[in-house]
Amino acid sequence: MKFKFLTLLALSMLCLSYGHAQDYRTWNLPEGATMRIGKGRIDALTFSPDGNELAVASSVGIWMYSVDTGAELALLTGHTAQIHELVFSPDGNILASTGNDRTLRLWDTDTGQQLMVLSDGRNLSQSLAFSPDGTTIAGGQTDTIQIWDVATGDPLATLTGHTDTVEALAFSPNGNTLASASEDLSIRLWDIDSEEHLSTLTGHKKPVKVLTFSPDGNTLASAGMGGTVRLWNPDTEKQVRALVQFGLTDTNQELPAATRRAAWIDTLAFSPDGSILASGDHHGITRLWRIDDGSLLSTAKPDTRPMPRSIRALAFSRDKPIFMTVDWKGAIYSWNVSTGAQLAALTLKGHESGRSALGFSADGTTLASVGWARTVQFWDINGDKEFTSMALPQSDVVKAYAFSPDGKILAGATDDMNTIKLWDLQTGSQHAALAGHTWFVETLIFSSDSGLLVSGDRTGAIYVWDTETGLRKQTLEGHQISVKALAFSPDGKTLASASHRDIRLWNIDTRDLRATLIEHEDSGQVDTLALAFSPDGETLVSSGRAKMQLWDVNTHRLLSEIPEHRGRIKVLTYSPDGTTLLTGCGDGTIEMWRTDTYTLQSTIKPHTERVEVLKFSSDGRTLASGSMVDGTILLWHWASLTQRKR
Repeated sequence: MKFKFLTLLALSMLCLSYGHAQDYRTWNLPEGATMRIGKGRIDALTFSPDGNELAVASSVGIWMYSVDTGAELALLTGHTAQIHELVFSPDGNILASTGNDRTLRLWDTDTGQQLMVLSDGRNLSQSLAFSPDGTTIAGGQTDTIQIWDVATGDPLATLTGHTDTVEALAFSPNGNTLASASEDLSIRLWDIDSEEHLSTLTGHKKPVKVLTFSPDGNTLASAGMGGTVRLWNPDTEKQVRALVQFGLTDTNQELPAATRRAAWIDTLAFSPDGSILASGDHHGITRLWRIDDGSLLSTAKPDTRPMPRSIRALAFSRDKPIFMTVDWKGAIYSWNVSTGAQLAALTLKGHESGRSALGFSADGTTLASVGWARTVQFWDINGDKEFTSMALPQSDVVKAYAFSPDGKILAGATDDMNTIKLWDLQTGSQHAALAGHTWFVETLIFSSDSGLLVSGDRTGAIYVWDTETGLRKQTLEGHQISVKALAFSPDGKTLASASHRDIRLWNIDTRDLRATLIEHEDSGQVDTLALAFSPDGETLVSSGRAKMQLWDVNTHRLLSEIPEHRGRIKVLTYSPDGTTLLTGCGDGTIEMWRTDTYTLQSTIKPHTERVEVLKFSSDGRTLASGSMVDGTILLWHWASLTQRKR
C-alpha cells in the first residue's frame, strides 16, 4: 500500500521545520482558503486489516494515519455531509464510506482517489460489510440490505425482511452467509447465492449494533445496547453462550440505570486464531473473553483519562500477543492480550473540540482560538512558527469567550452564573475576576480600543466593565429576557443589544437608551442571534427569525428586510472596507452580500456544520471562519475570496 511508503515519508518529515511538518493543513482546501486549523470532529474510525493504518472519518473528510507514529498519510474528501461508517476490504486495498449525504463511496487506498459512488443518493446506508474476497459489498439501507458488485458498481441483490433500521452486517469467512442485525431486535442469516432468508436469531433485549464471525466461521458474535455479548452457532442457529458484564448472572436481567449506557458495546473483534473475543464498550473498557468457556481473560482500561470515552475500533496483531483500541477522541492504545496491561498510547492531534472564539494579534500575523477544551491555542497564519498553547484552569467551566481587539486579553464567562474572568494572554495569568451578574452570562464583547468589556445575561441585564481595573462602570437595564447579541459601533459610542423580543441602542457614555428598534411581547417574534454595525456606523444589521433587517442608526428606521437563505444566521460581519456583508449560516455556508445594493454576491460552503465565528485580521487581508460543531477553522485570503463569482 502506498500508505506504508508514506509512513516512511512522514517519519522523515519530523526532521523538517514546523511549517513543512504541518503541510496537512493545506490538503484539499476549499478554493480561496490558505490554511485549515483543526482536522474536524471524529465521527467514525476503523483499523486497516493489517493494523498498520487507521482511517478516521471527520467533518473534513477521511484522514488516514500511521498507527505507529500518528502521522497523517492522506485526506480523502468527497462526502458533503457527516460520515458515519467506514470499512476496509479484506486485502486493505479499498476503503468504503457512507454518510448522511446518502452516498456510499469506494476509495483506492494506494492512491487516495475515489473509485466510485455506489448508492443512488436516495437511501441512507447505516452499515457496511465487504465479502471475504472483496468482490461485493453489502449496505444496510433502512430496513433493507443492498448488495453491489465492487468492480462495476452494479446492484446485485436486495434483501428484505427486517422491520426496522439495519444496524450491523457481517459476512461469514467462506462468503456464503450474510448476517444482519436490526433495530427490530432480530439477527437474520441470509444465503448469498440464493438471496434467501435462512433463519432468525432472537434473544437480545436491546438493539444490536455490531456483528462479527470467528475466523473459522463456526461462531457469530453479536452485541449492542444491552451490554451482553451473545455467541451463536450459525449452523444450528442456536445461542451457544452469553457473555455478561457488571456481575449479572441472568442475561434477562435489566442493568442498573447508572451503568446502562456505559454497558453499550460499540465494537467486537476475534483474535486471529479465534480463541479470544474482545469487546469495547461505551465507558472505554475493553474486555477479552475466552471463547471455549466464556470466561473473562482480562480487562483493559487506560491508566489516565479525564472522562470515559467509547471504544470505536479494535484490532489484534497478527503475529504478537497484542491488541489495539481507539476511542472516539482518537486516542490509540496497545495492550497485552493476556494481562490487559497498557503497553503504549498515542493520541491523534488536531481533532480537539471546536473553537468558540477567535482573535487576531494586533499585527494580524497570529490567530488565537479557544473552545470546549479550555485551552488557548496560537497559530502563525503563515505556518512558519510554532507557539506554546495556554491551558485555562480546568475548574473554570466557561460558557462564553471573547478576545480583545488588541490581542492581549481573553474574557470568559464561567459556569457559576455570575463571574467573568479576564486572562492576560502574554503571561497566562488571570488578570481580573468580574462579579455581579445574578444569572448566566450569555454574551461578551470588547470595545474597539479594548478598554471596555460588555456582558449580557439571562435576566436581560447588561454590565459595562473597565478592563484595566476590573470595575463595573455601568448597568444598562431594559431587556426583560436573555441578551443574545451585542455590538459596538465603530466609534465606540453606541452599543446595540438584542434579545429574542427586542433590539435596543444605547449611548455608552451616558447610559441612556437611544432607541428601541423593534419590540414584541412574544419572545419568539424577533429571535435575534447576531448584530453588526457597518464600518461607517450608519447601518446596523440584525439577523432574526428567517430574515435579516437593515436599520438606519441615526433615524432608527427599518431600511429593508432580506429573507435568510441558508438557515439561521449565527454571525454577521462587515469587510473592513464596508463593501461586503458576510453571514455565517446554520448549514456551514458563508454568504457575501454587496452593501451598495444588499444583493447576494457569492456563496461558499466550507464547513459541514453551522458557522459561528467570522473574524478579520486588523490589516483586512485575512478572514478566519470557524465552526465549533465541525471543529475546524479556515483562513482565507480575502482578496482572492472576493474574486469568486456566484
